[in-house]
Amino acid sequence: MRVTDFESYFNSIDEIPVHELNDQEKSELSDSVEEIRINCTAGMLLCLDREQRMAYVLGEMFDIDHQLGSEILGISPGNFRIRLMRARQDLYNWMNKRCGLVNETKPLPMPQKRPKGILRRDM
Repeated sequence: MRVTDFESYFNSIDEIPVHELNDQEKSELSDSVEEIRINCTAGMLLCLDREQRMAYVLGEMFDIDHQLGSEILGISPGNFRIRLMRARQDLYNWMNKRCGLVNETKPLPMPQKRPKGILRRDM
């Protein structure tokens, strides 16, 4: 399935059946939490449009300032800052609504949303 927006992305997560984990599965999962975070982040980045994604990767992940970022993207420094701000807002808003790692009042469904006996590494 191709994800194009945050709503589709989170709906696809919600559609994964809930599965109660046994102790062995919980142990296996604890070794994969960082991998799950990375894959989830990659999925959310794909929900941003191309311009926002580029600004976010340059500004947030590579810590490139607005001057260099604007040169790389061929836009003004002000436009770079706006794209980065909007990307941050979009990611934060959706993560705050749905992600238990960002907002502790929200459920963290990932551990239970995988087929029995299978450690999902493709999330």
